[in-house]
Amino acid sequence: MILEGLMKSFKENIEVEKKWLLEMHQEIEEDHERKKNVNFKLCKKMLTTKEKTWKL
Repeated sequence: MILEGLMKSFKENIEVEKKWLLEMHQEIEEDHERKKNVNFKLCKKMLTTKEKTWKL
């Protein structure tokens, strides 16, 4: 009986950790995509200016 309780608690903890890791993964992907878009816009802006300072 005690062993069943421990297994249930262990499985619940695993599910909580799994959910947390999936949320963190999604946040990291969203942050990466947002930074990639910002960098692209900055790069595009630098290349389309009339100045001769083209930076990549």
